Amino acid sequence: MRSKVEGLERYEQDWATEGLARQYLKNRRSYNYRQGRLDVPENYQYLKDNAAKRSNTPCGNTHKRKAAEEKREATVTKRARISKGKEKAISNSDEEEDSDHEGQGDDLDED
Repeated sequence: MRSKVEGLERYEQDWATEGLARQYLKNRRSYNYRQGRLDVPENYQYLKDNAAKRSNTPCGNTHKRKAAEEKREATVTKRARISKGKEKAISNSDEEEDSDHEGQGDDLDED
């Protein structure tokens, strides 16, 4: 590997080559674990057990998340209240217009 890759010959005692080889082997090993091609050694089984106990809920900044949630709920409630008020105002104005025009149409029918 040292002769194939430019620049590795500059380092004494091949420490860079050794590091690259270790990294490559570690990556291959972890990939094979994830693919199920290799079984995880018994002494690391506790890590899987601990991971299974964890919840998937996000942690940290919970007070910020709760505050944002409350703000969203308040906004939704406020918008609903405003739209209800507009509906009432529209229905009241329609009723007033109907009562204003009730007597006007009767004169035309009699002629």
